[in-house]
Amino acid sequence: MLSRNTLVRLTNRRVLQVRGVDAARFLQGIITNDMKGVAAPQDAVYGAFLTTKGRVLGDCNVVQVEPETFFLDYDAAVETELTKHWKRYKLRMKVTLEDKSSDFATYAALPAAIAQTDFTDFATYAALPAAIAQTDFTCVTPTPTVDDVLSRNSREASAAHGAVFRDPRGDSLGVRAILPTNDTLSVPSDFAKGDVQTYDNFRSYLGVIEGAELGDGIPLESNLELLHGVSFRKGCYVGQELTARTQFKGNVRKRYIPLAMVPSSAGDLAQELAQLPFARIDAESHGALRQYLASAALATAPETGTSLVKPDSSKSVGSIALSGSATGTATAMMRLAHLMPSEDGDSTDVPRMQFTTADGAFHAIPYQPLWWPSLDSKTGKMLL
Repeated sequence: MLSRNTLVRLTNRRVLQVRGVDAARFLQGIITNDMKGVAAPQDAVYGAFLTTKGRVLGDCNVVQVEPETFFLDYDAAVETELTKHWKRYKLRMKVTLEDKSSDFATYAALPAAIAQTDFTDFATYAALPAAIAQTDFTCVTPTPTVDDVLSRNSREASAAHGAVFRDPRGDSLGVRAILPTNDTLSVPSDFAKGDVQTYDNFRSYLGVIEGAELGDGIPLESNLELLHGVSFRKGCYVGQELTARTQFKGNVRKRYIPLAMVPSSAGDLAQELAQLPFARIDAESHGALRQYLASAALATAPETGTSLVKPDSSKSVGSIALSGSATGTATAMMRLAHLMPSEDGDSTDVPRMQFTTADGAFHAIPYQPLWWPSLDSKTGKMLL
């Protein structure tokens, strides 16, 4: 699946229309991002809604479809909480909130995360199918696919026809579309068709958490700022204080991290991959890991909620929030201290990825996805 461009209709998403002269002002006061980034039709931003204590209620994409009219696409699992939140802060503003989920559907056109190219310098692993041993699955930049889908759907956005736009979280997530229920997104013929599980598997590989999975989390620990979902320059909004304090005065000690889940039954391969440092998936050192993730024959992953431990301890070091069984990956909240290099005097300690599930059935190999910027190993925040 990771080597195919894929079209998915996201049946788990709801669509809200926010319309009126105060629509932008209403959203500006309750969302983590800056609505100035949605100044014209087809402009889109990603953001989250927070409790007064700064915890995440839910996230969404906001796209302008007409002046003073916006569509929000969000997870149906948090509809009740978000609806209450929106109504609480609507007050006397000149804005109407209307559910459009029966009239519009949400689509994602996902670019291939990895591509097949010739190789000559990687060892062949006995645990991998012979076909995989002939190929190096290297990470590719998905921008041409993104631009192609956009060019095929270049009509004007409107409240009647919806909108097609780059996923505002980044090109790794491809193209997003909110279209009338009877319409379909136009994509090149080489796209495979997938379902919500396909989309979740894709997100698991990328380490992208959304919707109900964010459940009461802290925005920066949930990687919202890495996904372009937080503005630190806009004015006040509900729940801002904790996020701003963490960014300007605190440290980010935990984050959601993607993991390759390697069955312990893979033997020497599992042991070898467990020696890798915490690095980008396209690092030269991670060729064998990319090969493993490209092998659908070996793909499997533990269930959501499974605890991760170090082999010599029963103390949990993380819990799986998203499982991608078809990609052999998962995403878990983990302390960065277990992953990032630490300095002790004149020496630098580089941790190895010695993590397993509590039952020992899987080795968990954390890696940095391509869309991550560089992080400060001391603070856990983006290097500016």
